[in-house]
Amino acid sequence: MAHLTQRLPWEMLADHFKFVHTNHRYQNRTNLYPRFKPDQGKHLNHFSKVFARLIDEFSSQERAKYPADLTVPSDNEPLLNIATKKRIWKTVERYKTAVPLHLNSSNADHYVLRSEECFLPHWLSSLNTITTSVWGTKDTEYIMHLLKTLIIYGEMEPLLRLASHTDAQRYIDASFLVGDHSWSNIQNHALMSYLCLNVLILKPELHDDTSRVQRLEQMKSNGETTPPKDEFDYRFTYAYQITLLGCNHDDDGSDVASYPHQQFFGALPHMYKYSMWSVNNCGLKNPKDLCQETYKDVYVPHLMDAAVVIDALGKKGLPTELTLQILKLADYTAGRKLPVPNDPFHPANRKELRHYLQYCWNTLIRTNILLKAAGTWIDWEYVVNDMIFMLFGVDYPRMSRLILESDYQGRKEYEVGAPRNRRTFI
Repeated sequence: MAHLTQRLPWEMLADHFKFVHTNHRYQNRTNLYPRFKPDQGKHLNHFSKVFARLIDEFSSQERAKYPADLTVPSDNEPLLNIATKKRIWKTVERYKTAVPLHLNSSNADHYVLRSEECFLPHWLSSLNTITTSVWGTKDTEYIMHLLKTLIIYGEMEPLLRLASHTDAQRYIDASFLVGDHSWSNIQNHALMSYLCLNVLILKPELHDDTSRVQRLEQMKSNGETTPPKDEFDYRFTYAYQITLLGCNHDDDGSDVASYPHQQFFGALPHMYKYSMWSVNNCGLKNPKDLCQETYKDVYVPHLMDAAVVIDALGKKGLPTELTLQILKLADYTAGRKLPVPNDPFHPANRKELRHYLQYCWNTLIRTNILLKAAGTWIDWEYVVNDMIFMLFGVDYPRMSRLILESDYQGRKEYEVGAPRNRRTFI
């Protein structure tokens, strides 16, 4: 079942797309393709409008959980409290280990949250470089990682307090889209995966064996060409494969925005590369062949695997302490949440799928709240239209048009990325 089915018209959206295997009109690419039914453009635009309204509604409800008059912390007052630091320390250690501040140092202090990172002056000085240089500094990079980390964990109060500072408002807005340290990818990853999975799950013939057999038999009786049974699968679609690449791509292991998606899909840093070549192969290859060559036979442990290993070695008489040391030396770290790997829609994965879709939705809400607190906003209607088109759209026959910046008559004041063209379906 799709997420928020009572509030979002997922069925209406999914009904306008059908699965086509090796579509000869579009470079033999497998995907869900538009049906070009009557009122297609009207319905797709309606979905985006409803989505935008719901984002605002949920954002207002979530913001109401925090005091309305949050004040700017003083220079000597910690922005992050002890409880918050305890919650996020593993993620901080992960991104700092991937790209350490002092590359030639083995000092363990460099891999934890430094004291100055918990105070406003350091945030302001680090973020200030974003307005003067697209490159920033190592401190800028770490602060942007920390900002994303707080969003992931739902630690919004320190971010809202930060956003009450006039200078911080400008930096938060400027850093969302611009430069090497943009934090818009935390929204983009969540939206891409959220739209993709919610549409695909409403095509049971692509993930349920009984529905798949029935649909293939129906196609045969209608005289339609049928693909191999094992390729009549959502994981062969361009939409799923580009989501897999886009949300899990992480060049140096420090892209915090990709961490929750890597845990869900069971991906490791460097396993997937998002490049022109790899994107061009989406919808053309077996999903097993999408990852980098060196990762094709790599097993990604599940959260429960360590317990199984500890139990097995314990039965052979090995002390738990020694077993833990062996696991640490072997770098046997849990990397996936799905009990059944590489198949998010498997019945055994339903609980984790629900949690993951809720995470994606929460991330969109938190991003919206922070930008509003900084005095800016996202035009969700057009952002959603763009993502739907990117996942399932085609250039011909024409299904959308771009409203030029010079012709757009809607609100642009304080909008993030306002100087741009906007897509609308026709």
